[in-house]
Amino acid sequence: MASLKLNVLADDKKFFPIYNPALSLRSDVAKKYPGLEGLFKPIANKLSAETLLALNKEVSVDGQKPRAVAEAWMRSQGFIK
Repeated sequence: MASLKLNVLADDKKFFPIYNPALSLRSDVAKKYPGLEGLFKPIANKLSAETLLALNKEVSVDGQKPRAVAEAWMRSQGFIK
C-alpha cells in the first residue's frame, strides 16, 4: 500500500476484523512445549498493523527476502542477538 501511495483509513465503525498475528500450534506440540505461548506473545504484541505494513513493503516492494526482513526486525526489537 505504501508503494501505491494509498492512505490507510481508521476503521472508526469497527467494521473490519483485526488481523494481528497469532501463534497456532497442534495440541500435542503445545502440551510438549508449554512455554511457546509465552515466548511468542511479546513478538505478536509488537506486530502492529503499521509494523506489518512496513515489513510487507520491504518484501513485496523492496524485494528483500522474508527471512532477512523478519530477522532484521527481530534484532531491532531485541528478540534475537
